[in-house]
Amino acid sequence: MSIGFCRVAIAGKSVKELDQLRYETRIVAGIDIGTTKCVAVVAEIDTNGAVRVLAQGRSIMRGVTRGQIVDVDQAVLSVKEAVDDLVRIYHDPLPRFLLTISGEQIYGKDTAGTQPISGQYVTEQDIKDAEILALGNLELEPDDRLIKSERVSFTYRNSENVDSVLGQKITKFKLRMHAAIGDVVTCDNLIKTIRRNNLYEAQILPQGWASAYAVLTEEERMNGALVLDIGADTTDICVMQNGAPRLTMSVPAGGNDITRQLAGYMHCSMQEAEKIKQRLDMRALPETEKVFINVVQTHTGQTASFTVYELSLIVARVYQSWVDGIFLKLLEAQWFRTKDDGAGRYWPENHRLPAGVVITGGGSLITQAAYLFQNQAGPFGYTFTTRCGSPLYRGEASIGLTSPKESAVMGLIFYAANELKNGRDVLAGTDSSRPTVSRRIKGFLKRFFIGEF
Repeated sequence: MSIGFCRVAIAGKSVKELDQLRYETRIVAGIDIGTTKCVAVVAEIDTNGAVRVLAQGRSIMRGVTRGQIVDVDQAVLSVKEAVDDLVRIYHDPLPRFLLTISGEQIYGKDTAGTQPISGQYVTEQDIKDAEILALGNLELEPDDRLIKSERVSFTYRNSENVDSVLGQKITKFKLRMHAAIGDVVTCDNLIKTIRRNNLYEAQILPQGWASAYAVLTEEERMNGALVLDIGADTTDICVMQNGAPRLTMSVPAGGNDITRQLAGYMHCSMQEAEKIKQRLDMRALPETEKVFINVVQTHTGQTASFTVYELSLIVARVYQSWVDGIFLKLLEAQWFRTKDDGAGRYWPENHRLPAGVVITGGGSLITQAAYLFQNQAGPFGYTFTTRCGSPLYRGEASIGLTSPKESAVMGLIFYAANELKNGRDVLAGTDSSRPTVSRRIKGFLKRFFIGEF
């Protein structure tokens, strides 16, 4: 009997039928609540990792400062507007939503757990038990809350940084994990905002993680890359290596800080400064000293002239302060080391981010923003090739979702697709549909009598 005939004869089904049995689809949804906007997306994903956007909705965000929800009532209204915009196109029941979370209270922490094996071979249950042990070893402050955790690597016998131990014949193994942590208030306000719209959350991802899944190729996620999502008021930072997050943090700096600096320098409105910001060049080219921009100053009503060069220098200096602070944290975390040769030149001793830097978010759209990251002086000079990243999605209904501004919300969808491709369903163990009538009534009564969830 030929091998081909054996394949066709398996369980009385053809190869095509077997492939169809393995092929599954899911409907997933994500909401990115930013400082200035709220974006909601519904998409279909399949077990091959493919994504097809079905609908999107957006609104102007209110009640958020520095990436954190500070006015739940206002935030609820903004999310409602985005979801209402979404359901004008998508009429089926909505699944539970994946959410992004941001703010300077978000940080990452490594943990580990050693699991003895009761049977002969390592099972998936053994790995899950190791996760419980590792997360149990995680030291949290009283006001901290675990947001999300991911497996990093395994160690057994003399083997370190192994991707998987499933099926191995060993007596014990060690699992290393990376966890994202936030404060209770930030997390609770996010969940309240969603649930008061009769929606429910499936999982929450740090915004830096979400953006990394949207803008990095699979090779970049494996080799080691730094992602900076530069938003309006925050910059969310994530290092990806071996396909998993390895560093998580957020700093209170964003595009609005540049706009405020320009508005203060020119004595003009924030709206005018925002428009001018898009005309500047991070390289501060000498030839732009003869290019002038006229601005009506708010305190006098008179017109003043500024060169593109001097305004570009202001923007570049603000960016430079961010770059120095971020790279210093990476240096302290030993993601790279440098050596001074005594002549003012620095050479790499250890470089763990060969895929370089990918900047995304609205703050990455300033002309030549990537320039500063790959043209550093001193100990940062040798290190990072840099590019501006946008969501890798180019399929149906992609209009408005290919800008760096939408990396976070599309990253939620890409994350769900990647998980399903690897046999993990982000909606597993949850009721993936809209809340039932009884749950809505229960939620209403709880809000009415208690005032919160």
